[in-house]
Amino acid sequence: AIALILWTVIASLAMSLILMALKPALMMVYSGEGAEVLAVADDVFTVLAAVLIFRSLNVTMVVGVLRAGGDTTAPIVMDLASQWLVAIPLSYACAAIFGLPFPWIFLAFNSEEMARQVMALIRLRQFRWLIQIKPDG
Repeated sequence: AIALILWTVIASLAMSLILMALKPALMMVYSGEGAEVLAVADDVFTVLAAVLIFRSLNVTMVVGVLRAGGDTTAPIVMDLASQWLVAIPLSYACAAIFGLPFPWIFLAFNSEEMARQVMALIRLRQFRWLIQIKPDG
């Protein structure tokens, strides 16, 4: 599990750096749009590159380690809690209450990845996810 998580960190960091390096070329897709659209797309790309690391780690930890280790209840609770208790209220607050620009709302929407990351790390450190599926004998 630890080796898998370390490889995921390395690979996701590399992919985020590649995404940031390719950002100018990928932004050419929006070259016909106005300056405001380009600015928002540029900011969203940056947020996406940062969130990619959390998203990759969550897939590895929640699906690859916890569920594969036999723990099915905790990942469901993590998914629901991170979405309904963190991402949705925070996104609503950023958009409706504070009136923040779209890149901040996009970051708030993706905050569920960071919340799930914290919960997954806590669960992994408890080692309660190691459940024997097949009885001995």
